[in-house]
Amino acid sequence: MTPEILNLLEFDKLRKILSSFSFSILGREIVLSIVPLKEREKREESISLVKEFRLLLNSTRTFPAPQDKDIRPILKKVKEGVYHLSINELLLISEVTRDYKEVGVFLRKLSAEYKGLSRLGAFSKRLPDIYEKIQIIIDENGELKDNASAELKSIRSGFTKLHKKLLRAANKLISEKKRFLQEEIFTTKEERIVLPVLFSKKKNVPGIVHSISQTQNTVFIEPIELMELNNECSTFKLREQREIKRILRALTEEIIKNIECYEKSILEMQEIDMLYAIASFSEKYNLSAPIFSIEPYLYIRGGRHPLLLIKKGKDGVIPFDIKLDKQSKILLVSGPNMGGKTVLLKSIGIIILMAYAGLHIPAKEDSIIPDIDSIYADIGDEQSIENRIIDEFYYSYLCFFYKKSPNINLKIKSI
Repeated sequence: MTPEILNLLEFDKLRKILSSFSFSILGREIVLSIVPLKEREKREESISLVKEFRLLLNSTRTFPAPQDKDIRPILKKVKEGVYHLSINELLLISEVTRDYKEVGVFLRKLSAEYKGLSRLGAFSKRLPDIYEKIQIIIDENGELKDNASAELKSIRSGFTKLHKKLLRAANKLISEKKRFLQEEIFTTKEERIVLPVLFSKKKNVPGIVHSISQTQNTVFIEPIELMELNNECSTFKLREQREIKRILRALTEEIIKNIECYEKSILEMQEIDMLYAIASFSEKYNLSAPIFSIEPYLYIRGGRHPLLLIKKGKDGVIPFDIKLDKQSKILLVSGPNMGGKTVLLKSIGIIILMAYAGLHIPAKEDSIIPDIDSIYADIGDEQSIENRIIDEFYYSYLCFFYKKSPNINLKIKSI
């Protein structure tokens, strides 16, 4: 079934609407790429999983839909050899890990009536306990806690003591030099404590000039008396940064070791999100699970075009019944323009596409879809169902036939 056929039968429009039911960008991407499946086993598996998900959505349980976060760009950086991830990137991965684990545990704990969904929850067992580790060492402000490592705790403790000593020295100097200062305060330039000295009095405060105010009335000087303490504080800061990088590298290595697990988990979560979207969509519009037949037998009872169903509601769309088999291989539809012939043609086509994509269909539960190798369609000017009242004309019949061997095909033709 070619992209042209999917477009002609407006399956692309349906996918776009369906994608809005996903809870994440991961799900939206995969829903937008849904195509009919050749393997009947895969179709039936999808339809069965959607049935289970619908049952779940109608139960008293609340599915723990993860937050809409995408860690694929971060994983790409890891694969490209980044030395260490940032704290924010590690936090994002840890939160996604937590959410994925929560979904996995939820699915695995489901009862026997959810066998398919329960199996899908197995993916999260492989995920590392990175969330727990990161919660221990990173605080709510996104900073490494002092106890992230013994070395970091020692460095920060030493810096705190030294910085207090530096502040005392700065305040003492302010008291001694206040007649030379613009204000009786100190400030920081390039993480070093400096004094705001009057430009005309700069010779009275020996030290290093860091900057001059825009008015050129104030010179920011690092007094000689503070240089050694400033240097020692800078040394502690450099040691702290090295230790932070070491800790972040260790956490990044944890991600590196589990990169394949994360990539597989993303694919699993995409499938879960896709099923969630299909189930939610099916529930909203009261769709039904189709039955597949190996025999050349098509039976659609109470069928409606899904786009019209979405637009007008169940009561606003007239349902149709159609049955074709070995004896009745051709259905000829005739009537005046604007009579609904195109709606019928496209409805049959898109309902079959939906079934083959593993979706539930807008028809009664006993509707039967045969194994069809291909769909061929030629529907005039390819008019849109949604605009059919303006555009509809020149459609006359549906030609539907089966070749006994080797394949069965659906052909839709209008003239």
